[in-house]
Amino acid sequence: MKHNRSKRHHITGVLAALCGALAISCQNLFGGSSNYIAANTYDAAVDIHCESLNRTNDAAVSARHLLWKDGATAGTTVALSGATNLPLGTIDNIESSTGLTQKVILLGKEKTVKMVASEAMATIGVKVYAAASGKIALTGVVLVGRILTAAGADGDVVEVESCFPRVEPNGVNTVAGATLAIPVTKRRVSKTTGGAEALTLANGLPGQRLSIELAVDGGDGTLTPTTKSGFTAIVFADALDIAELEYVDDTVGWIIVGLSGTAAPPAFS
Repeated sequence: MKHNRSKRHHITGVLAALCGALAISCQNLFGGSSNYIAANTYDAAVDIHCESLNRTNDAAVSARHLLWKDGATAGTTVALSGATNLPLGTIDNIESSTGLTQKVILLGKEKTVKMVASEAMATIGVKVYAAASGKIALTGVVLVGRILTAAGADGDVVEVESCFPRVEPNGVNTVAGATLAIPVTKRRVSKTTGGAEALTLANGLPGQRLSIELAVDGGDGTLTPTTKSGFTAIVFADALDIAELEYVDDTVGWIIVGLSGTAAPPAFS
């Protein structure tokens, strides 16, 4: 009997200790007074999301699995994403009307998603980038993941291991003479001039790098970006003149990171 009572007392003591530890943990977690609770009051106006969120569509959802970005009312609506946008995710739905609630599957949430290719993609595991019309491409500015299944042609649906979209440009745009707009949809631009040309450069994405090279000199190309700081224009006068630019934000715009050339660097003003 003494042995049983001793055993019972031992078990009771262990349970009491566990209960005490649990009580202390709860006090630390939830607070021992109303001051803690008041400082951490739940805000019902702010929601959190795991793998998807609901937004209304600014445009018709013409095809499933396209990329969508913040719309006209950020935080409320979505619009079809492009090659130089940071997308939120995909919509696995078709809807001809606008202003209706859509489920947006968020990118970078440790799951694969379906996306629409803009070109053939034969190699599995390569990086893919946001492209025009909500599709993806093998080159671009905004990285969205890597493909896990191949695409035979434009419009094919592929499986993608998505990531949080980030500015990580790659690829080369080749621009012919008489084309004055320098594209911002890839990492590098190879430009041919067809005489004296007044070149333009649109705004980019914060942190974006762009290298512009005069590949064939058919005349001076004078580049004037829409938004820039520290300079007004850059003159590409000789073949292999190169300007390395970086886009800071919509206030500072493009800045010059470096200039190089075979005889001398491009002049700027």
